[in-house]
Amino acid sequence: MGSTSKVFFSSSVLVLLLLSLCLALARVVYKLWLNPIRIQRMMAAQGIKGPSYRFLHGNTKEILTMRKEAMERPMASHLSHDILPRLQPNIHTWVDTYGINLSSSEPPSLDCSL
Repeated sequence: MGSTSKVFFSSSVLVLLLLSLCLALARVVYKLWLNPIRIQRMMAAQGIKGPSYRFLHGNTKEILTMRKEAMERPMASHLSHDILPRLQPNIHTWVDTYGINLSSSEPPSLDCSL
């Protein structure tokens, strides 16, 4: 009788551990994939466009590429207060592309710029 209770206990612990692992995985998938896609669709339905969501890294790679290119170009010879294309080239480009209301994604959230 003692060995069957040990087997039952160990199998119960294993089932609870697997269930906890599945629930944690479901939470991660929801937070990193399903929720951002849902929010992006809701914003698109309201007319707010933007670059598409990318799993895990969002638009971070695109933003870093744009910033690197902007920093490599020399500043204009005339003095100007128009520094947005240099400091945040991603916002400048996306406003030109998608309009003043846009959404962008940086992990783990989806942002809306108005």
